Amino acid sequence: MLGNSVLRRIALKQPLALALGHSERTLYIHRVITMFIKCFDFIPFFSNETDGIKKSEDYKPFNFTNDRIARIAIAVLNSSTFFYWFIALGDCFHCGKEYIHTFPIDLEKIPEETGKTLSALGTKLMIDMGKHKVRRVAQSERSGRVEYDEFWPRHSKGIIDEIDTVLARHYGFSGEELDFILNYDIKYRLGANADEDEE
Repeated sequence: MLGNSVLRRIALKQPLALALGHSERTLYIHRVITMFIKCFDFIPFFSNETDGIKKSEDYKPFNFTNDRIARIAIAVLNSSTFFYWFIALGDCFHCGKEYIHTFPIDLEKIPEETGKTLSALGTKLMIDMGKHKVRRVAQSERSGRVEYDEFWPRHSKGIIDEIDTVLARHYGFSGEELDFILNYDIKYRLGANADEDEE
């Protein structure tokens, strides 16, 4: 099966945990997965009447060893490659730190030019996702009026595909394996109800 061969190729790399550290370069990953990973290099807007503006507890911080690695990681963690790995091995819902830490990627060994390309695509993705965000307002019995930014990564799928095409060379995917990643669950991921509201 193509899915199994993809997983075998991914598993040959070293875990992402080796690139985590205590620098000021932090990425924020939403802990609940629907049809896309939501990882940002900024804190998405969230506020309520009780606490004011704050970081939503649904976004978990991950610190990286340096700026270069973090910029590459923003592309990698939003990729369909990571999404498929999580869906295949996780519970398809909660993206806990164990899935981030153990993801095989060899971040520190990515060639300079590949890293530059991924970094540029990650920046492009953050800008594009920002263009498609929607400010939502809700009412909570516990904390009153809640405002938050809602993101729709399916609108940025073209950029995510560019990221996966670069990662395919890093992992040594065949053309068939890359096509499998790009089109995995595509009907549901790009459907009208593919993304759920999030904080």
